[in-house]
Parts: sequence; structure tokens; C-alpha cells
Amino acid sequence: HKESQRDETTEASYPNGRPIYGANRKIIGRAPPAPMPDIFDVIPLIGQAGIQPIKWSISLENLIKFLRLCMATETWKVLVAVKGEDNICMHDINAHFVIPWTE
Repeated sequence: HKESQRDETTEASYPNGRPIYGANRKIIGRAPPAPMPDIFDVIPLIGQAGIQPIKWSISLENLIKFLRLCMATETWKVLVAVKGEDNICMHDINAHFVIPWTE
């Protein structure tokens, strides 16, 4: 099981990176910040402050596009190296992509 070992290489390579958590919620490595995709430069920022969470949604097509943007980053490659491809979860997507790209 890949995530059972702490990845000292990513700790040293990205000391200020976002933490990567294992299944036991302990830090098992660090990933570099994911750069903001260029596509976000052309999308108007309408914000969600006035929209109730119950109305937040994303189509399957746009979810797949979003995940492909994530997978094209160095951050994703580090997540795969540390956790294994089958162990990346929505908590990782949120922590490494959604939150940084919407702050």
C-alpha cells in the first residue's frame, strides 16, 4: 500500500507545499501549489457569495474537464507519487485544487 510510508522526497522538494494526508489523516508528503489554469482567465468571476449551496452544481462534462485540468499539473503527479493513483480522493482535489483556485 503506497501511502503507508511518508515520502521524504516530496517533503524536501516542497517544504512550503500543501500537505498530503494519508488515510490515517497524518501528513505523508507535500505537493507544490497547482498553478491557476489559463481557462480561468476568460471565465468571468461572478462569485458564489449570494448563491445558496443547495444551488451549487457542476455537469458531468465540466467535472471531467476540471479533473483533466487537475491531472495536467505537477501537483497531481506528486499526489500520484506519494499516495498512488488509486488513492487520490475528493479531499485531495478540494485541498490541492478547489480551495487554492477559488481563494
